[in-house]
Amino acid sequence: IDFRAASEFFEAVSRPLTSPKQKSLGLVIEYGGREVPTQGAVILFGKDRRRFFPDATIRCARFRGTDTSRFIDQTEIDEYLPKAIETVISFIERHTRQGFEIGRVQRREYPEYPPQVVREAVINAVVHADYAIGGAGIKIAIFDDRIEISNPGGPYGIITSKNFGQPGYADYRNPQLASAFKVLG
Repeated sequence: IDFRAASEFFEAVSRPLTSPKQKSLGLVIEYGGREVPTQGAVILFGKDRRRFFPDATIRCARFRGTDTSRFIDQTEIDEYLPKAIETVISFIERHTRQGFEIGRVQRREYPEYPPQVVREAVINAVVHADYAIGGAGIKIAIFDDRIEISNPGGPYGIITSKNFGQPGYADYRNPQLASAFKVLG
């Protein structure tokens, strides 16, 4: 685990990553009389995470038109997950339109997709992915008329296709990731 990098992410939001904080977030556990990183910690901040989770990457692509027949740009993001989120959002912003409306005095710019919605969808894809599924990873596909964000794994725990998105239903496939991202804001 790259605890130096992890500490920098947490210090940036004024939340030092102390030993008790590492334990409360589930990044380390006691095993065999010593502290060891959890799988969640490896996925978040593992120096060699692809050795253990080879598909813990995010593949982004911008297609021309409304199908996958013509690429404009593509990239595979393999960074610590908090940084990967920033990189994905930058990719999406670079490949989606920015509109503007002329006001009485000033011009107001607005993105094609609400930034809060894009951010939430990307973070949810990362936090709720099933990293144990081999041959799959998180995918972001940008088309002329839509963005598709997908991750491996279906509904988890108490979540079903019938109650998905309804208030009062929440479950976490990766509680360490959820806790870390909550603290990181």
